[in-house]
Amino acid sequence: MKTLYLRRKELAESGKKLRSTDENYLSLAENMLFEEFAFALDIDRSEVVEYIEKHIA
Repeated sequence: MKTLYLRRKELAESGKKLRSTDENYLSLAENMLFEEFAFALDIDRSEVVEYIEKHIA
């Protein structure tokens, strides 16, 4: 997940995009991770990103 995220960021800086297969795998991995966080933290899945950003900063 980290590798694909960094690759997407690198490509975006040069005006390019990830291949659709890589984008699909990244999306699947993010969804699975966010579901795990939501379950472990007993919060709604839609609140996970906000929760992480709030507690990291």
